[in-house]
Amino acid sequence: MKNCSFCKLFYSALDNDEYFKNPHEYTVSLIVRYYYDGNVCGLLTYESSPLNFCPVCGKQLDFEKIKSEIKNRLAYEFIHTEENA
Repeated sequence: MKNCSFCKLFYSALDNDEYFKNPHEYTVSLIVRYYYDGNVCGLLTYESSPLNFCPVCGKQLDFEKIKSEIKNRLAYEFIHTEENA
C-alpha cells in the first residue's frame, strides 16, 4: 500500500527523531481554527488520543514494526559505511 502525504511526513519525522528510542507517545487531537477577515483569531484543541491509525488514509500504525524497520535500516547503513571507510 502506498503511503499518503501524512504517512510520508510521519515516517520522515520518526526517522529524524533522535529521541525515538526513549519512551514517548504520539497523539492526535481535533484542532479547530477560527478565522476573521482571513486571519486566525482563535484556536480550540480538544482532548488528545493515542495515534493508532493514520487520520488521512486509515492505515494502522504499528510502532513496534516501525521502530524495528528504522533500527534495521540504520544498522544496514552503519555496516555499509564501515565497509566503505
